[in-house]
Amino acid sequence: MLPSQVYELNGTVYSPEWSVRLYEEVARNFAKEHPGFIGIKLIYSDHRSKDVSAITKSIQTAMELRAKFPGMVAGFDLVGREDTGHSLYDYKEVLMIPASRGIKLPYFFHAGETDWQGTSADRNVLDALLLNSTRIGHGFALSKHPAVWAEAWKKDIPIEVCPISNQDSCCEQDQERPDVCGENEESREDWLFLRQDRPESRRSEQWRGWQGPIILVLKLVSDLRNHPAAVLMATGYPMVISSDDPATFGAKGLSYDFYEAFMGIGGMTADLRTLKQLAMNSIRYSALSEMEKKFAMATWEERWQKFVVELARGPK
Repeated sequence: MLPSQVYELNGTVYSPEWSVRLYEEVARNFAKEHPGFIGIKLIYSDHRSKDVSAITKSIQTAMELRAKFPGMVAGFDLVGREDTGHSLYDYKEVLMIPASRGIKLPYFFHAGETDWQGTSADRNVLDALLLNSTRIGHGFALSKHPAVWAEAWKKDIPIEVCPISNQDSCCEQDQERPDVCGENEESREDWLFLRQDRPESRRSEQWRGWQGPIILVLKLVSDLRNHPAAVLMATGYPMVISSDDPATFGAKGLSYDFYEAFMGIGGMTADLRTLKQLAMNSIRYSALSEMEKKFAMATWEERWQKFVVELARGPK
């Protein structure tokens, strides 16, 4: 995602346009050394804690960036914790500005990342649908809204499932940091995990004076076999796998999340076909153009076939 502001420690602030051009340059240079590189797209995002005036400016910026960089800027999203931030409904007038002007600004809304029902957070999945969101980020609450589930399926709107981010297996304050969250043993004791639904733990005597980084997690599910996505996957609902916050978790690529989705969410019947479908979904529901998708799918299919052949041969 493309942040609304990038700055340096010396106080220099760069414009969003500068950031997009930098991403373009890096992508071009990377493609020269990696011929099979499919490319990248950016989703301009802002935080849902901001007021309507600030989000109005961000929507305007997103429209301008997409007009200048149609091949790079995919659309707009609102990030941040839904339980304490503004709902999509709070921004409804602002979010309808592009359509009212006849401008196509695709949305990729973070919606329904909560295990509650009957709140503005879980109702975000409804407003994401009404606002024609291209994808639904997390969508943890989708299964609690059957009508939204059915209509989103009819419109072929996938959810972005983030297995590791949704778990609570690495978040208890008295547990060590698991491998998926760090590079080595030495780094574990430098981290502190706090539950977002227990903000008072931040202020407790136990953590007073702590200067290290803090990772906040929602602890939505303790066993991935009980993840709402398990039901959605069993019914064939479209989904893609995401890391949510890979930089924060220290994750390199999607292998960790694919593994957990396969082992937990997929159930005992998950096999190579499951992994293949999830991988293909990543391309099918991406923000790539149709021509880019054809190239990406052909490139991926060739690699997949090689992988299957090597897998059949077994270890050397």
